[in-house]
Amino acid sequence: MKLTILGCSGSVPTAQNPASGYLLSFDNAPSIVLDMGPGTLAQLEQQQDPCDAHVAFSHLHADHCLDFPSLMVWRRFHPTAPAASRNMCFGPKATPTHLGRLSSDEVDGIDDMSDTFAFSAWEPGERQLVDDVYITPFPVTHPVEAYALRVEHTKTGQTITYSGD
Repeated sequence: MKLTILGCSGSVPTAQNPASGYLLSFDNAPSIVLDMGPGTLAQLEQQQDPCDAHVAFSHLHADHCLDFPSLMVWRRFHPTAPAASRNMCFGPKATPTHLGRLSSDEVDGIDDMSDTFAFSAWEPGERQLVDDVYITPFPVTHPVEAYALRVEHTKTGQTITYSGD
C-alpha cells in the first residue's frame, strides 16, 4: 500500500497545495482516494487515470469533497478515455444528495451518480470490502456526520487510519 498526498491544505487550498485528498495505491488493484478537496483532481491526474479510483469520503465539508463533481465530468465525458465501468463511492448518508446538487444542471436538481459510481453509505463500525482492502468507518465528533477510516490491505496486513479533520 502506498500513500500519496494529493493535498493537505486546510480550508483554503493554494496553487501549490490543494485541500484534503489522499491516494492509496496497491499492486494490481484500483486505488482509493480518501476525500477530494479543491485542487486534488489535478494532482490525481498527475499520478494516474482518475477513472481507476474508488472514492471514500470522511465527511462532506467543501474542503473535502468539492473536486468530486469534476471527477464525475471527467469520468463521463473525457474525449478519449471516459470511465469504462463504475467504481465504488463511500461516504456519509447524504453524499449522493449533497454532491448531486453540486453537479446538477438544474437549480434544485440532484445529479444521479449511479451511472459512474456505486454508492454505499457508511455504517459505524461496519467494514466495507473494496477489492483487497477493508475500510471501517468510526464516527468522530465534528459539526457534520464524519468518520475516521481504518484502511487495511488484506494481502499485506498494512493498515492506516485517516481522520479527516
